[in-house]
Amino acid sequence: MLSPWQFCADNGISYQTFLYWSKRLRSPDVTQTLQPIVFDEHNHSQSESVIIVFANGIRAELPTILSAAQIKHWVGALQ
Repeated sequence: MLSPWQFCADNGISYQTFLYWSKRLRSPDVTQTLQPIVFDEHNHSQSESVIIVFANGIRAELPTILSAAQIKHWVGALQ
């Protein structure tokens, strides 16, 4: 098994960079949290939009004609 110093030397990585990423990958990233999305289903024939309320209080009203890719884009942008 290689020592960390030897691994860094063999792969052209600075030892400080190795330590940084080792620490970063071992500790959980507290800035990333799951935000549940609650869909309140109504009769879609009477509605031309869907309202999404995020756990952080953001409320979005999106037209029902959006594609799945467009909805994914907006949900990602609003989180």
